[in-house]
Amino acid sequence: ADKLGGKTVGDMLPDHLTDVPWAQADDTIIEVAAVMERLRSPLIAVVKDNALVGVITASRLLAAALKP
Repeated sequence: ADKLGGKTVGDMLPDHLTDVPWAQADDTIIEVAAVMERLRSPLIAVVKDNALVGVITASRLLAAALKP
């Protein structure tokens, strides 16, 4: 806990991510996975009508892909 004191969430973002990538709520999972891969981002903000409606993570995409 001492190491985290004074750090912000922004401090924890990877150096290569200056802005959180986003996708439209109606984008396909393949499109979102491609953005994640291209930007090396495990997280994508999801927007609808210019409002944040949630986030999707790489682990959630993988779980959905492996679901029987």
